[in-house]
Amino acid sequence: MSLNGSNNKTPLQNRDSQFIITSSKNLFLKRLKEGIERMQISMDSIGKQGIQSTLLMGISSYKRVLKRGIRIRLLTEMDDNKTIQKNIQKLKNNSLFEIRYLPYSIPINTMIGDRKEVNLNLTSPSNNTSFPSLWTNNAQFAKIVTVYFEELWMKSR
Repeated sequence: MSLNGSNNKTPLQNRDSQFIITSSKNLFLKRLKEGIERMQISMDSIGKQGIQSTLLMGISSYKRVLKRGIRIRLLTEMDDNKTIQKNIQKLKNNSLFEIRYLPYSIPINTMIGDRKEVNLNLTSPSNNTSFPSLWTNNAQFAKIVTVYFEELWMKSR
């Protein structure tokens, strides 16, 4: 607080890093939507479950992100589902969209927004009631996850 009584501090979210743990699917989806709205440059994602369920249910959320000029890179496992393959083909028509495949199972779902904000979740296909997820804007943590993404991206096809 300054001498004149006003608070000159910036809001906590703009100045300090945060680690937020969520456990409900609804809260996860709410934070995901908010995170996507904040993105301005890029969205990098690793994983099978979240990526492929989105591609199976529809591609409108990816199309909205691409329409805003945000680059999307997805790392996932190969899937023979015809609907998923059809949706991927539609997205590939946009030069801002890239997808690569890893030859092995991916143990975590990750989304990196603008290389600044990270979500990690360890969802199990058999566990629909709990949806543990970690969100952070910590610069060092984001850097570690981004380096991991880039290494996998270079090893993928």
